Amino acid sequence: MGGGKPQSVCVQCGGVFKRIQELKRHIRDKHMVRRRCPFCTFRWSRPNNIKVHITSEHAETFTAELLEPIKGLRGRDVIAFVDGYDHGLELPMSF
Repeated sequence: MGGGKPQSVCVQCGGVFKRIQELKRHIRDKHMVRRRCPFCTFRWSRPNNIKVHITSEHAETFTAELLEPIKGLRGRDVIAFVDGYDHGLELPMSF
């Protein structure tokens, strides 16, 4: 019998992954609804993708003083920043 490690299988498409983290990323990227950029129609699933998109495609929207801290955001902080714009919140100048 197969003595290898158990593999994780996506129940939606049958994709096989060696690690559970890979399966989770796959599900998030391929099967979950993608979020929309608050400034255009760009769709994203990973925080780094929207951060790169905003800092390159919408750089003129922000002052240089605000753009630099945006570039330093990671993970949930990126999502909180984008959610602030999605919901029209006033954002602090420091993160």
